[in-house]
Amino acid sequence: MKFTKGSYINTLPCGNQCSQECFADVSKSSVTDYIALLLENGYTQQEISTPNGNIFTTLTSKDELIHLSYFKHDNTLKILRDPLLETVYKTAEPQYKKITNTTLAIIPLDYTHREIKDAHGMSYVITLEDGRYIIIDGGYGDYVRNNEKVETRDAEILYEYLKNNKKTDSITIAAWIFTHPHEDHYGAFTKFTKLYGNTVEIQYFIYNNGDFSTYSEQYPPDNFLQKNLPEIIKSNYPHSKTLKPHIGQSIQFCNLNLCAIFTQEVCIPYLKPTANDASLVLRMTVNGKSVLFMADCDTASTNLITTIYQNSLKSDYMQVNHHGYSGATCTLYDCVSPDYTLWTTSKTAFDKRVSGEKYEFIGNAVESNKYIFDKLGYERCIIADNDIQHIIF
Repeated sequence: MKFTKGSYINTLPCGNQCSQECFADVSKSSVTDYIALLLENGYTQQEISTPNGNIFTTLTSKDELIHLSYFKHDNTLKILRDPLLETVYKTAEPQYKKITNTTLAIIPLDYTHREIKDAHGMSYVITLEDGRYIIIDGGYGDYVRNNEKVETRDAEILYEYLKNNKKTDSITIAAWIFTHPHEDHYGAFTKFTKLYGNTVEIQYFIYNNGDFSTYSEQYPPDNFLQKNLPEIIKSNYPHSKTLKPHIGQSIQFCNLNLCAIFTQEVCIPYLKPTANDASLVLRMTVNGKSVLFMADCDTASTNLITTIYQNSLKSDYMQVNHHGYSGATCTLYDCVSPDYTLWTTSKTAFDKRVSGEKYEFIGNAVESNKYIFDKLGYERCIIADNDIQHIIF
């Protein structure tokens, strides 16, 4: 069924055989009318959310998912169609037995292989109440620099944590999440698979990859999410499922909810994003507390996110954009108003990045870093360095 209101802009590919139609000059009533039409024609509405007056809803039929994203600030509508050939839609979790508390582990990375004042990489592990894990990114793997192999320990650090802190007989990863295709975020996974892939179970892979044609030619993504990851999954984790979250969708694991705050399709058609600006942004909510993971969003996507959500971004914890290098704004911090910030960088880089002074390894976050640091103070900035730190919910 076609949407016949507003002004049609274009249709663009969104990866995984998904496509998205974009419309301008759309009224909210025409969106609700279209939802009713889909329901009359056999679609089932799986979920709907309306933060800050926007409308995000997912409907499914036997062989298709339709996701509607209506944006109040500019009266645009995006209709994404997913044939569910490469991905699945996750429904409710089965019943489970609670054996532990939901815990977020901030995993320190191996910063020794690069300039210590330019420390990047990101690795978080969530332990669910039933003992399964959720991993976000993972950090660096081994890579080649100046034609020489550089070895890292992020995969080993990650596995040691999973092994030493497991609450059940085996290591079960409920979901491995990839925020975007940059090596300091996904590299550890490729090494992890080579070293330990046959010792763990991974139930879901969660990521939202786009089509190369929709990205900026200046800073294009690499092909890890488009090509390499699907091949690794097929070869090493054939029983796992792939979830492609869309803006506003919620994914439930035990008592934990992950809501997709931003995905690369939101940029279409107005912004041709870099890989950083196409980052998957998630908000974790559990037991009345929330954590906003901004991944590596730079200012273009940050400005779009704050425009869309405004104060409905409020969260208790916030992972600082792009390792404190760039992307965050004072407006974003005012909207989120976090009690604590999470910094995916070394202590040395953190100290330089909150000083308020420009230096060679900081981008556009000079003002915003000092702004949030002055608000919270050192004690409420959690840095991914030295020992593993835990937040228990």
